[in-house]
Amino acid sequence: MWQRPWVGVVAGFLGAFAAATCDRRDSSADAAVCPPCECVCRPDTAALSAHAASTPAAVPPPPALPRATDTSAAEVAELVATASRKLMHDDGKGCLADLDRIAALDPKFDARLAVTRGQCEMLVGKCQDGKRRVATWHVVETAMTQERADLTAEAIGSMRCRDGDSSDRDRLLRAYYELSDAAYMNKRPAAVCKDNLEIAQRLIPKVQANGPEDSQIAGGAQALFHTAATCFARADDCKRAWSTYRALFPAKGLEALPDPAERDKVVATSFDGAIPRCAGKR
Repeated sequence: MWQRPWVGVVAGFLGAFAAATCDRRDSSADAAVCPPCECVCRPDTAALSAHAASTPAAVPPPPALPRATDTSAAEVAELVATASRKLMHDDGKGCLADLDRIAALDPKFDARLAVTRGQCEMLVGKCQDGKRRVATWHVVETAMTQERADLTAEAIGSMRCRDGDSSDRDRLLRAYYELSDAAYMNKRPAAVCKDNLEIAQRLIPKVQANGPEDSQIAGGAQALFHTAATCFARADDCKRAWSTYRALFPAKGLEALPDPAERDKVVATSFDGAIPRCAGKR
C-alpha cells in the first residue's frame, strides 16, 4: 500500500537525533565508570538531507506522454480494428487504406500486420502478391517450411482471392470453399451453390493435382457430389440436391450394377442416408 515517503524518513531522522543526544544518567552514580560528558548536540545532516529530498514537493510528477503519441497510439488501435472489420466484410480497398494509414503512423507495427495486408490484397485482385506475403510471414515468423507456408497461403487464398490475377487453380479452390462453407457452415441461397458448382465443373478438367498428396484438388473433385448436394439441401432445395447427387455420384461405385433401376435405388438409399435434410424428399 502506498505511504507518504516522508513518514519513514522523519521517523529515521528522529531516531538519529535521539541517538545523538547526551547520556542523561545520574553522573554521581556512575562517576567512576563514566565521567561527565559535554553535550554537543548536532542534527544528523544526512537524515535531514534525505528528508528534504523525499518530501512530496521535492519529487516531480512523472512526465506525461506527449499528446501526439497518445493520439497516434489510439488512432493505430482504431485503424487495426476497422481494417480487420473491413477484411471480414470483403472490403479489400478500405482495408488497405486503413493499413496504409497505420504504416504512415507506425511502420514497425504495420510490419506485424502482414497476414492482414496479404488477405486484403487478395480481395482487390492481387491474389499472387497476397499469397506470397502471407507465406513469407509464416516462414520468417513461425519457422514454417516453405512448402507448408505456401499451402497455408493457398488455403487462405481460397477464402479471399477475388478474380484479378487468380489462376484457374485459385478459382477452383475458391469454388470448393464456397460450396463447403454453404454446405456445413453458413446457410446461403441456392444460387450460390449453383454458381460455384458450375465453376467447379468447368475448371476440374483444366486443373491437375500437383502430385498424389495434392488433396485439395483431387479430394475436392471426389467429394463434389456430396458437398454440392448438401449445399442445395441446406438452402432448402431438395429437388436440386437430389439431381446433383445422382448426376455426380461416383460411377466407380455402380460398375457392378448394370441395371439402371438398381443403380438409382442404390444412389437413392445413399442420398437419404448422406443428406438427412432431404431424406425422402426427392
